[in-house]
Amino acid sequence: MNRFLPWACTAAVVVFVFALSMDISADNSKAGENLVNHHCDSCHGLDRVQAARKTLEEWESTVQRMMNYGAGIDGEEKQLIVEYLAEH
Repeated sequence: MNRFLPWACTAAVVVFVFALSMDISADNSKAGENLVNHHCDSCHGLDRVQAARKTLEEWESTVQRMMNYGAGIDGEEKQLIVEYLAEH
């Protein structure tokens, strides 16, 4: 039985880390949604933003262009926004 204990502990750690990463991913998605609602809706209707179908790279370019136009988005917010928009 003792030889299975390390495997059981390893499996428990893997499950825990996976569950934790799922929570972080959900939190990042919600943060991205909130940032899109706050920053993008002030100049564009959310229908326009949500209707656009772009790749991650295209969203990164688009969000950078909006930042160049004066959108008050910092680097961390940009990443969350881009990831959220590319997923939805």
